[in-house]
Amino acid sequence: MLFSDIRGFTSLAEGWDPEELISTMNAYFEEMTDVVFAHGGTLDKYMGDAVMAFWGAPLEQSDHARRACATALEMLRRLEALNRAWAEEGKPELECGIGIATGEMIVGNLGSRRRLSYTVVGDSVNLASRLEALNKTYGTRILLSENVVELAGGDFLVREIDRIQVRGKTRATRIFELLGTAGDAAALRTRVDRFERALRFYREGKFPEARELFSALAREEGGGVAAYYEKRCGERLGSPAA
Repeated sequence: MLFSDIRGFTSLAEGWDPEELISTMNAYFEEMTDVVFAHGGTLDKYMGDAVMAFWGAPLEQSDHARRACATALEMLRRLEALNRAWAEEGKPELECGIGIATGEMIVGNLGSRRRLSYTVVGDSVNLASRLEALNKTYGTRILLSENVVELAGGDFLVREIDRIQVRGKTRATRIFELLGTAGDAAALRTRVDRFERALRFYREGKFPEARELFSALAREEGGGVAAYYEKRCGERLGSPAA
């Protein structure tokens, strides 16, 4: 299950001419839809500026998690190309966040006698939607659930960023940031190793050491999840309990 959403779209749209807005969104949806289809996905629906897609139905796909991850990375590449073209037209840059989760879902026609929609429902759908929204919190672009990494992680470069409590579950769920493919630059792998070391310090309560590493990473990455943890370290160090 994949959810994609444009960041701050409502405020951006307020300053656009309606015809220009529709033209821009149609171009965006055209590119994102092509990517979903190219990787064998099923487009569920558009929700405002959001895209909802899934794999594994109506035809079974054993590599559904890998397809979804590849789709997310390609979506970002296509959006970067669109932004370059739009910049020449004086349009603002768009950013999007993507959440991916996998698991058992109910799939089929849902609706009324007058209108049916082929869609999916279930906990994993809700989790994917929540992960998409959490990108705003962590300063990330693509977040994956733990089971997506278990199924497709060997093909991609990921890093664990947190553990979250999912409604109705007793065990915390590990969530990961998708950075690229397994063959991506060694520099990215080095940053993953350093981030994991900093996160280990953070979880062990070694906040000064963790903040130093997160601060360096935040400068290199222009913010992102490292900046999020740098701030959290500062909050812990500034509290009586730290």
